[in-house]
Amino acid sequence: MTAPSTQPLLTRPLRAPPPSQAAPAAGRRPRFVEPWYLACALHGAAVSGLAPILLPLLASRAGGRAWAGYIMAALNLGGLSSPLWGHLTERYRLHRWLLAGGLAVMTLGFAGLAGAPGGPLALLLALGAGAGSAAASTVAALLVVAHHPRPEWDERIGWLQTSYGVGQVAGLAAAGALSRLGPRAGLLLGGGVTAAAALIALRTARAPGRALHALTLAQPPARAEPGPGGPPRACRTRGLAALRRLRLLGRSRFGLFAVGILCAFSGSSALYALYPVLMRDTFAVSPALAAGGFAVATGLGLGLYARAGRLAARCGAVRVLRLGAGLRAAGVVAILVAAAVHPRGGGLAALASFGVVVLAYSPVSVAGTTLAAALAPGPRGAGLGVFNAVIAVACVVGGVAGGWVAARLGYVALLALAAAALTAALVVFLALPTARRDAAV
Repeated sequence: MTAPSTQPLLTRPLRAPPPSQAAPAAGRRPRFVEPWYLACALHGAAVSGLAPILLPLLASRAGGRAWAGYIMAALNLGGLSSPLWGHLTERYRLHRWLLAGGLAVMTLGFAGLAGAPGGPLALLLALGAGAGSAAASTVAALLVVAHHPRPEWDERIGWLQTSYGVGQVAGLAAAGALSRLGPRAGLLLGGGVTAAAALIALRTARAPGRALHALTLAQPPARAEPGPGGPPRACRTRGLAALRRLRLLGRSRFGLFAVGILCAFSGSSALYALYPVLMRDTFAVSPALAAGGFAVATGLGLGLYARAGRLAARCGAVRVLRLGAGLRAAGVVAILVAAAVHPRGGGLAALASFGVVVLAYSPVSVAGTTLAAALAPGPRGAGLGVFNAVIAVACVVGGVAGGWVAARLGYVALLALAAAALTAALVVFLALPTARRDAAV
């Protein structure tokens, strides 16, 4: 997540706005944080803080390692509905209702999963929770655009994502404590948190009274791994049109880039889907300690988005993408070695290596988002839409494949799969030429 003071990562320097959209005069700083941002912070606490720790623990008890991967894959699959919510929001101006409604659906999904973590019903509940989360995150970005002039978008989106990120860190910290009480109680609390967020959204979010601006938002999310939970990297008002642009995948450097992104996020998602279970069963690291390490790394990562953006502007986005992919691959390989060799202090080494994987997400997110717009042979918004769709598919593939491999072959095989996918992504990114200034969009 970029800090509020950073420049836009994916847009050209803005021209002077018309008088009606001029930035406030010096000394009259606008209020960039709004009351409904609290709902987004609670949203982040539930879906990117509590769920990644408690849901795999509960699902593994109900159906084993494979089931944990399937449940997390279903949660991510719901994120593919994001363009639909953007389309409905723009057409019918249902901003407040879709924001609150998405959070309410998450409440039902979490409460249902706490009571029925196994069977087809659980998959439907996880899918519904993911779709509700996608609706909330998509509409949150559109609410900013609907009410404020373009010169304020980047800073306001930055604060929105900061709110989400702070909520995620708090949720991860809470998940560590709640894991000792049992994941069912934690998921019920998550449902209560999203219910409170829905009420806050209903009371504080304003329905827009004027037409939306044409936009392409492109900001990295503030969480350790993509999924349905946070403000989207790119939210184009005509999101359904973006999905029709999948033919971009087969053209020029964009296709090669998309293959690399698919490999990179499939590998990391296979690890994330079973992270707390893997750490407990392989390294005897308690879920509380695993969640705490996750929270610390995520908190530290919040300050890296701006630095990654500056580095991409100076050295080129392709080089930054290679750096992030290389660090993630090295982190997973280190966990793999610790799992295979079981050295003294292997648990702490695995936690530190996982922290590297989390921190390396910042350069991958920033550079990947930039390149999605820069390399798209068609409109930038279409390229960003395809980029988001590829990541969502990768998260589903990683969850399903990771759960299946862990159940059939064990955790070492799971880590080998993740390392192989991330290494393949690095090889693909090394094949991307760097002759042109891809960071300049």
